[in-house]
Amino acid sequence: MRNIVAQYIYFDGPMKVEKVIGIQTELTDDKEVEKLLEQEAEKIAKTTVKITNIREA
Repeated sequence: MRNIVAQYIYFDGPMKVEKVIGIQTELTDDKEVEKLLEQEAEKIAKTTVKITNIREA
């Protein structure tokens, strides 16, 4: 089990918003993990996001 933390940004009107999301996953492929993080962050933000930093916690 991997604990992954990612920082992401999105725009809410003219405001730039920076947030952090954390997940636990069994995935080992970093590209799949990044895709999963992006999907989860977009569900929260309800808009397109850009992942800026990913780290294993």
